[in-house]
Amino acid sequence: MKKLAGVLACAVALFCLCGCGESVDENKTPEQVKSEVVTLNKEQIQAKIAACNAFIEKKTKELNEVLAKIKATPLDKLLSEDTKKLNAQASEIRKSIEKVSAQVKAYADGIADKAKEKTGK
Repeated sequence: MKKLAGVLACAVALFCLCGCGESVDENKTPEQVKSEVVTLNKEQIQAKIAACNAFIEKKTKELNEVLAKIKATPLDKLLSEDTKKLNAQASEIRKSIEKVSAQVKAYADGIADKAKEKTGK
């Protein structure tokens, strides 16, 4: 029983350290990310990338749910207001995913630039 409590305590601590520390601002531009990367170390950048990837995974799941609803819509209701709202929702989710994907690329480029600086190339 004590072992189980210890394992659970470690799991909770790990979750708090990995999952709670980073939030994603989907409206941050790649240029803003590039200027931010200058002040971060490799581990901090990797944490930002992990947070972005978790955000993308969550949004992808949401998108798949919306697309499933659209796919399940009967043909005679495809032009209904409800379906139009679902299509608009899917479009917004796609935009969010694209924005955060651009941030991931900017963070990854930042890590590559820092590695180049270290090696002097």
